[in-house]
Amino acid sequence: MVNEVGIDRAEYEERRSAFELCQWVNSKLRELEDGGDFDRQYFERIGKNVKRFVEEAIPLSRLGLYLSTPRSDVHVTCFADNRAYDGVIEITGFGARSFRVEVTTTDTPRLSELRRQALSRDGHVVLTGPIRREGRTILPEGAMVDVADEEERCIGVALERLRDKAASGRYGDDTVVLVYLTDCWLASLTELRAELLRRTEEYLRRERPPVHTVYYCYSSNYCVDHVAVRRA
Repeated sequence: MVNEVGIDRAEYEERRSAFELCQWVNSKLRELEDGGDFDRQYFERIGKNVKRFVEEAIPLSRLGLYLSTPRSDVHVTCFADNRAYDGVIEITGFGARSFRVEVTTTDTPRLSELRRQALSRDGHVVLTGPIRREGRTILPEGAMVDVADEEERCIGVALERLRDKAASGRYGDDTVVLVYLTDCWLASLTELRAELLRRTEEYLRRERPPVHTVYYCYSSNYCVDHVAVRRA
């Protein structure tokens, strides 16, 4: 029996410690599994606030853990409305501070959606090459790619998402940008991460946007990196 799982706004927006948020994320993932239609709900983002949960709450939970240190307490609040930012992080104790977080993903419009739908419906999908829809049938066409070219594409998309947010005029120095790399499948992220951080710092120093702190979360292993350029 299939039971579609949704997340009420009040539950989604509850203020939680970083560790409580991770526990809640795991409990909602178990609910999706127990609902009997996990692949469709997760990969196609079906259900009330499921898209926000996957694309915002999950990376926010990883950021909360990343910021947790001895002698500090981290609390995260996720938002399900249409405000300009997606969450607030409050740190008390050592390094006390509070800031807003705007989350963006590296999903490619249409292509990422079609690949997720194919994965949901067929159980597998090729990760490179053209993909198209004919009626309800999704037809992927596999293609070989150069790993260096794919790495450059991932870096380019991540930086584009950052620039779109940082240069939008909607955010000040009280907001950080969290870029969730959802479509980066490379087996080794070491060189990509180093180059992405180098170019991010270069961009922040050269362009001097109001946003001066950026975090990256990688869906392939859920690690987090960050760049902060302080201004005098």
